[in-house]
Amino acid sequence: MIGFGQEIFCPQLAQGFIFKVIIRTYVEMSRLSAVGELLEDDIPLAAHSTVFLLTQSYGLQYKWFHNQIRPFGQQIALQCSKCLALRSLQVQFSADGKSSELKCRLCKATSREIECDGEYVWPKHSMKVGVAYKPLWGEVEF
Repeated sequence: MIGFGQEIFCPQLAQGFIFKVIIRTYVEMSRLSAVGELLEDDIPLAAHSTVFLLTQSYGLQYKWFHNQIRPFGQQIALQCSKCLALRSLQVQFSADGKSSELKCRLCKATSREIECDGEYVWPKHSMKVGVAYKPLWGEVEF
């Protein structure tokens, strides 16, 4: 079963993704755990919602991340809470890359710290943009 985590979900974003999953699993006979690869190709859906893949033997949660728009997969505010300027927040990562903070370009206010969720498996190819997954239960074969 495939599910989506967004409260106000926009189903038209999922049409192409669901079609690709059906083709990949039933026509090409690929493993269902390849959903993460398909989600990396479908940025509008990945940016809109987390995706859950639930089977009898395992469960996975996929989350899209971008180092400036959604650090560690967490949404950030569109405006500074102090000066109310739009799109003025910049993400600054710590030296070890496991946490970041939001800082306004204009008023220099620091709004909040964002930490890396250690339960997610981040792709080895890039920590800038991609899809991470978190095992919910069971053993997964990729």
